[in-house]
Amino acid sequence: MNSVSCRRRGGFRLRNRRSELLCRKRSENNVTGGDNIKLSQEIKQETRSIAIGVGIMSVIMVAVFAVLNAAELVQINLMTVVLGAVLGAGYAICNFLLLGIAVQRAVDSGDPKQGQLIVQGSYTKRLLLMAVVLIIGFKAPCFNGLAVALPQLFPRVVIFVKSLFQSKRKEEE
Repeated sequence: MNSVSCRRRGGFRLRNRRSELLCRKRSENNVTGGDNIKLSQEIKQETRSIAIGVGIMSVIMVAVFAVLNAAELVQINLMTVVLGAVLGAGYAICNFLLLGIAVQRAVDSGDPKQGQLIVQGSYTKRLLLMAVVLIIGFKAPCFNGLAVALPQLFPRVVIFVKSLFQSKRKEEE
């Protein structure tokens, strides 16, 4: 794709009609950077339900660690578990939100190839960010690595449980 500055003021001028149309399309589809993306109601609602589910599961995880520590089966500092749970759950929710934003941008782009590139780029960035979070969680002494890693699985569990309840509701109707 032709790299053209889409600013009309500030010293930059559009080179030709094609560049102007390209800039209009970019601004309409918000493909350039996602600065002004408006989240759809579905993404907000799903992210909210994931956040609630991940939060509940994180509290349960911390409680299990506390019981294991109280029974002297495991020798751990509970503060590192709590901090690890906050970091892990925070990134798990952020990861889900970033996925939703990428999918929305891909759909809004209107072009299947462009949409595929958006989703693939988002996947790579989210995976690299997860690696950074996990490395910090396992290397930094203030976090329990397991408490950082486990919440990464919680959104899948929440989605599975949510789908079970939705299928039961459909059967009852």
